[in-house]
Amino acid sequence: MDDYEQSGAIFKPKPVENYQLRLLPQSGSGYKAEWNSKEGLTFFLEYSTDLQNWSYVPDAIATGTGDRLEYYFDHAPEADHQAIFFRLVTSKIIAENPSLADFDNDGLTNSEEIRLGTDPLFYDTDMDLLSDGWEMQYDAFNPLVHDERNSKTGLLGDLDGDGITNFQEMVVSTNPEKWDTDGDGYSDGEELAVGSYPTLATDYPLYPKQ
Repeated sequence: MDDYEQSGAIFKPKPVENYQLRLLPQSGSGYKAEWNSKEGLTFFLEYSTDLQNWSYVPDAIATGTGDRLEYYFDHAPEADHQAIFFRLVTSKIIAENPSLADFDNDGLTNSEEIRLGTDPLFYDTDMDLLSDGWEMQYDAFNPLVHDERNSKTGLLGDLDGDGITNFQEMVVSTNPEKWDTDGDGYSDGEELAVGSYPTLATDYPLYPKQ
């Protein structure tokens, strides 16, 4: 557990500080970040303007080789007229193309998560127990906004009024914004209660519809 820090009951990757990260100005407004790497790790570069709120640098994902790694960018993000800080975060997951991989198994690639502002190393950025990828599928949900457990869009809420919670909808792959996911005239909750598949229109309860 040395590579993780605890937040409540959830463990999240913690930043590493021992890879001699340096930021070197280049010609114009460009910069080069360089650091010592280690085989068996994937490196992510983060930045902050206040040392409290950190964001990932787009496309700054690299697999450790044991040699010094470099990342060039034309302009340091959010650096105009203010201090900016950088740090490294590592993952023990290795992929041939880490930008296109999904390290936290939430249905979004690492590069998609960085673009969206979600955490590519933690499946539930807002910590409401609904995964980032699942929340991104539906207009009513936001993976960056923590929803209280019993709210309409919270873990135990029932946004579409079909008799099952949003968490249950996520588990069985039904649509939390649609009362009858498969359009067979029976609610998702009715179908689950009798053992028919709420995502398959040809499978429905045997009793006649009232």
